Amino acid sequence: MPHDLKSPRYRQFEEVITRRDDFATFRPIEAQLPSDGLVGTVLWCEKYYAHRDDGLNDFLYVVYFPAYACYATIAERDLASTALMLDEREFPGRSFEISFDTEVDATDIPIAEGSFRLPERFWSVFVIQQAEVSSTTVKRGFARSGIEELLCLIPRDKPITRDLVMKVLGQAVGTDEWVEVAGPDSLVLK
Repeated sequence: MPHDLKSPRYRQFEEVITRRDDFATFRPIEAQLPSDGLVGTVLWCEKYYAHRDDGLNDFLYVVYFPAYACYATIAERDLASTALMLDEREFPGRSFEISFDTEVDATDIPIAEGSFRLPERFWSVFVIQQAEVSSTTVKRGFARSGIEELLCLIPRDKPITRDLVMKVLGQAVGTDEWVEVAGPDSLVLK
C-alpha cells in the first residue's frame, strides 16, 4: 500500500447522504432506489481498496439505508456527512440473517462466501470451501479487518448448495432458522 494513504472521512455508525445522481455502487442494490439524497449509516469502511490500479483512489463504505432495508457499497467521493453519529446499539441483528455474495446453487462451485448476523450481534463473514477433509470442519477466526470470520471446510464430494451453507453455518452458530437478506458485501467487510 502507498505511504500517502489518507484517512477515511467517515466513521462507523456515522449518518451519511448520497450526493450524486450517479454514485458508484460496487454491490448492486436490489431495491429500486433514488440515487441522490439517500440517507444511510456507515457500517464499515474498506481501506484496502483505497489505492487501486483503476484510479478509483477512494475508500469504500458499506452503507445501510434503513428506509429501504438494504445495503450498498459506495465510494467515499459519493457521500457527505449529516454530522450525526448513531449509537451502534441501533444496529444489532434481530434474527439469524444470512446474505450470499456468490451463487451457491450453480454446479461445480468450490467456494461460497457471504455475511451473516446473529441476534444482538454485528455482521460476521463466512467462507464455505470444498477441501481434502473427511468431514466438515469449522474454524472460527478473524478477517484482516478484525471482523469475525467462519471458515467451513467440507469434503470435495459434497456440492455447495444454499441448503448446505445454511445447515453448516446453522450448526456452527446454533440455529436452523435463517432469514435470507440482502446484507453487506463480505469482501468489503473482510
